[in-house]
Amino acid sequence: MSSLALPGGPWHPATLTRIAPLTPRISSFFLSMPTAARVAGQHVDVRLTAEDGYVAQRSYSIASAPASASRPGEIELWIERLDDGEVSLFFHDIAR
Repeated sequence: MSSLALPGGPWHPATLTRIAPLTPRISSFFLSMPTAARVAGQHVDVRLTAEDGYVAQRSYSIASAPASASRPGEIELWIERLDDGEVSLFFHDIAR
């Protein structure tokens, strides 16, 4: 399960809606969340919780524009695959 939080805000469940490869090591991940109000340059905290309760958390800058009328409630994150990155490896190797 994954959840997202804007700085200082509560955690919200998030759903991966689509993936778009950008380079061999960077992909664009689109996530829907109940509240997507944000400002340009803001980051979002991503928390992954495994079935056994283990939690990994990272912060990512939001790549999408603050207001998208075509896809309200969706944010875009550009995530580089890091060979030793717990969260980036999850997104690149497991998430679908």
